[in-house]
Amino acid sequence: MFYEPFYALVKGKGGYKFGEKFAKGAFSLIGHSISGVYKTVNKILGTIMKILASVTMDKKYIQERQNRLNRTIKNWREGVVIGLKNLMIIFGETIVGICRRPIQEAKLSENGLLGFFKGVF
Repeated sequence: MFYEPFYALVKGKGGYKFGEKFAKGAFSLIGHSISGVYKTVNKILGTIMKILASVTMDKKYIQERQNRLNRTIKNWREGVVIGLKNLMIIFGETIVGICRRPIQEAKLSENGLLGFFKGVF
């Protein structure tokens, strides 16, 4: 945003080049700022998800998640399909886990009602 306009002035290109270069620099600044924010949020959320996955202590889930993350994507269509598939898998597992866990804990516990609430929390 700053380099391009001053370069146009130093080279003596005149006013219209100054405005053109200023616009080019402004778009570059905005684009790189958005990209930086996206990458930062992506890293933070990735770290949080990794911590939450390890807290589950479910080795099968952790291995399946790692396999999904390590998959290589060849083009944007495949990326969209894999992303939507992973989203549906995560939502499905969450809903099933919310329903199944209290029932499993109720069956394993001597006092079924106490086990049910243990499974909820």
